This record gives sequence, C-alpha cells and structure tokens, in this order.
Amino acid sequence: MQLRNNYFFVRPGQPALLVSSNFTNYLEIGNPTGPGFYLIAQVEDGEFVVSGRLFDSMGRRVCEIDRNHARTSEAVIEYLKPGGYEVRWRDGDLVFALQRSAENPHVGVLRGRFYNERGELVAEGDESDFRLYRGPAIVGKSNGTYGLVIEPARTTPLPS
Repeated sequence: MQLRNNYFFVRPGQPALLVSSNFTNYLEIGNPTGPGFYLIAQVEDGEFVVSGRLFDSMGRRVCEIDRNHARTSEAVIEYLKPGGYEVRWRDGDLVFALQRSAENPHVGVLRGRFYNERGELVAEGDESDFRLYRGPAIVGKSNGTYGLVIEPARTTPLPS
C-alpha cells in the first residue's frame, strides 16, 4: 500500500512539510524524550521549525538542533534564500538542510541522511521528497490528535 498526495492537518496552499509524498503540519521521528535520535519538524505561524538530535552512520551524535539553531562545534550553519538553512560539517559535507520547495514556496523540504543511535538509516530527504524508512514516527498533529502513527518494526513474532 502506498499513501501519496494526502494532506495531514493542512490544506492545499497552506504551509506544509513534504513527508513521504504527503503534506503535513508536523513530523516526529524517534523518541524526543530519550537520549537517542529524534527529529521534529513542524509548521508554526507559517514558518518551518525543526528540532532534533542527529547521529551519523557510525551511531555517533553529530548535532543537536533546537528550534532551527544548530548546537555543535564541528558544523556550521548557512542560511539560504528564500528561506531555510543548511548545517554542514566544516569540510563542507551536508548534515541536514531545511528549505522551501523550488516548485512550491509553501512546501518545506528536509534534506539529508538521518541515522539513529545504532547507525541505522531512519530517513533521507532530497529536493523531491523525504522518505521514512523506520519508526517510530508521527505524521500530522493537531490539538493532541495524530494523523498517521508509524510504530517501530517488531523484533519478536506476534502472539498467535
């Protein structure tokens, strides 16, 4: 089954994040209350706001983002026009980016490769889409109501 071109708590023409070929006001991946990986991207008052704890493919913590402000001594942040920013290692390699879509300035696009604390690829994004590979994740949120909830994969069999 594939879900595409759906709107989770947003309407066409409103600011929205592009997530797995759908449009939403909120994305949460991982566990923001634990010590490991998490990423929260949301639309607040028409602006895109991101917070997270990011890891590399070796499971090392590389960067924390607190409401669009990167906290790391190893990376630099560069603000883009017409809005958005990139976080790059000092050698120039991309850690994470948030930008407005070239086709639709109301749509926010997340770019980068996102790994959990075990070094597993959780999600990746480029100019055309943001693809989720594993949960937990929440796509869309309004007044405590969730749009789509993705649970982590089970490692034990279901009871019969």
